[in-house]
Amino acid sequence: MKGYVNHNIGVIIMKHKNINVTLCIMVLILCIYGTYLYSQQMFKSNEFIQTDISPDRLQFMPVTEDFRNYFVLQCIGNTVSVLIGDFTGTEKLISLAKDTNGDGKADEVYEYFPEIKKLTTPFKPTTAFYKNIDELKKDIISGDIFTVNYAYKMYSLPLLKAKLKTGRDVYRFKHGYSVKMYDPDAPTTIAGEFFFGKNEGKYDLIFTTYYYKLYRTKISPPLSYSVYCKDTTDKYIAEIVEELLKMVE
Repeated sequence: MKGYVNHNIGVIIMKHKNINVTLCIMVLILCIYGTYLYSQQMFKSNEFIQTDISPDRLQFMPVTEDFRNYFVLQCIGNTVSVLIGDFTGTEKLISLAKDTNGDGKADEVYEYFPEIKKLTTPFKPTTAFYKNIDELKKDIISGDIFTVNYAYKMYSLPLLKAKLKTGRDVYRFKHGYSVKMYDPDAPTTIAGEFFFGKNEGKYDLIFTTYYYKLYRTKISPPLSYSVYCKDTTDKYIAEIVEELLKMVE
């Protein structure tokens, strides 16, 4: 009795293998493309922090998937801006308050609601995190606002001062000093950095957090900057920078 070989089964199996390989390739491409888009969005958002934040840029600011909030202080020239990503309320919103004359009060207020893609201009910020610009300025620089709220834990002033006292990883750079925060588990990897300096009567103060670790989990904030002050004449920033300069000079 002759054995019967079902060649159709082999063909079907090969087709299934080809389909599975094709699906795997498509999923891989989508993952790579998704990662690329996310990295481009992060780059664009961080780039926007380096120049005066305008209301039309709020739509490009990140909306966190884990509902963590973020807070950014920006001082460019005479203008002080506070950016708040509020994602723990009933409505997700991105709030921007600007003090354009140095009196500590919000002269311009803009709020963007990403879920309905709407930009508003309320009399004062509606986010519960807003107090006043001067208080937020101090809380962001000190890091207090990150510890008492559900937010990304950004490298802040106490850590910078502690680092300066050790004298390690402090480098002279242009008209100021750069301070690197290396990952203790990967000593050549920079997890964050600081910069402070003075140039022609104007001050720079920049706090950058690329990632931090929560137990063994690496967490990268969607915005690397928590403080970005460039060529500012703000008195409070000037006091802090002068204090930091005394610690290294």
